[in-house]
Amino acid sequence: CYPMRYSLEGANSSGTLGGLNLDLTDYLNGDANRDKTTTIADAAAIMQAIANPDKYALSDLGEFNADFACDGLTVDDAVAIQKKLAGRAE
Repeated sequence: CYPMRYSLEGANSSGTLGGLNLDLTDYLNGDANRDKTTTIADAAAIMQAIANPDKYALSDLGEFNADFACDGLTVDDAVAIQKKLAGRAE
């Protein structure tokens, strides 16, 4: 899903979305660290970014991808990734 805080109206695979210049061809739900996979490392990156954003800031696309639960970047995104990886996605 695309995070709810962004409007897809007028967006294309390489354009502006929600005021950010994002290449949506690189969109992967949960891929906070932008390594082209969604793993426990992404959950850790989300937690670090929330706890200490000055030191562990995510890129714009990383934050966009990280919004796994589609409700804004929260600890719930890290939890949702962990549940999915454990086979317990809701």
